[in-house]
Amino acid sequence: FAQEVRTYAQLEADANRLAHVLGQRGVADEARVGVMLERGLGVPVVILAILKAGGIYLPLDPLLPAERLAGMVADAQAMLIVTQESLRAQCPSGAPIVILESLAAELAGAPTDPGAGLLVLKQVGEAVRKGEPLCRIRAGEPADFGVAVEWAAEDAGCAIVRSAP
Repeated sequence: FAQEVRTYAQLEADANRLAHVLGQRGVADEARVGVMLERGLGVPVVILAILKAGGIYLPLDPLLPAERLAGMVADAQAMLIVTQESLRAQCPSGAPIVILESLAAELAGAPTDPGAGLLVLKQVGEAVRKGEPLCRIRAGEPADFGVAVEWAAEDAGCAIVRSAP
């Protein structure tokens, strides 16, 4: 990890690209997406992309027995599993598998802006789905105007929010 460096702007752009690609594969509100990756800076990109597309990530540890992984995917009704080529053989069946390395061409052509429908990371007090009316929120307080706070860190000054159902 010490040699890997990514700025917040790069994280945001990479996550937006992947969120667009995942959205084209059907990831939307409440879709469960399995994530089986080796440790590295790609993990937060994938998790953030799934959240931005409106999905829910399901962590899949490659060290778990195959039966346990298959049960987790089945119980969660995962619609997709995101993994790396090196872990393909360990992926459980039960959901289509997306290999990150195979997405290079799609990711290169995907937009880096959030676009309509993707979650947007903004300063606390400004975060909403792009294109929706702005509402004011504060970390630790209930949000009004049909927006639910998913995560907020006042000291970091940012939040992830989504439209309430």
